[in-house]
Amino acid sequence: MSALSVGSHPSAPVESILSDEDKAHLNRVARFLKAKSLALPAVMFLESVRPLNLVAAQAVYFGWPFASLFFPGEGMGERLGGLLERRESIDYLIQLLEDPEAAP
Repeated sequence: MSALSVGSHPSAPVESILSDEDKAHLNRVARFLKAKSLALPAVMFLESVRPLNLVAAQAVYFGWPFASLFFPGEGMGERLGGLLERRESIDYLIQLLEDPEAAP
């Protein structure tokens, strides 16, 4: 591992890094976005903020009072922000959104 590498497990597959609870939460987010036909804008947003994942997480924390009108659930904003702080969760969510066989 070099001094410039990013991430805690560069060679580990994404699925092994995320917990089952994290995957279930990201699956719910992906299903919601697909059901609202927002998968493409979400992928574009995630791809553009991948290098700035901490900034994206802070944006979720900041905008959550408004987004909570559309995303019901207690503590969902904090959990989503925490997941966005980890790059492997962004990669996993993009995979879910780009998968045409995943049910909306």
